[in-house]
Amino acid sequence: MKKNFCVTVSGLDGVPFKDGDKDVFLKKICVDALNAPEMEHGQPRKLSCEEHQSRYALAKKLYTSEGEIEVTAEEVALLKHAISMTYITSVVGPSIELLEGN
Repeated sequence: MKKNFCVTVSGLDGVPFKDGDKDVFLKKICVDALNAPEMEHGQPRKLSCEEHQSRYALAKKLYTSEGEIEVTAEEVALLKHAISMTYITSVVGPSIELLEGN
């Protein structure tokens, strides 16, 4: 499926999230979530080499994207999981909406 990760993510008020004076794009949220440690019982969960490599490959693909790119259902599921483990609800909600409906 094709998805555009170069779209802004907005809060409940419709105002785009900011990083300094720049709008935050979905690809930044996704890349940061893929690179964040996944916590389990207050400790970082140990990822296998394969998990690290698949996260890195997907992060690299998203980071260099400039429009619609092809992603698999498994990649979208991984992104949804990583975002949910990394961010608060006000970021997770609109990010998931964009991943599911964009």
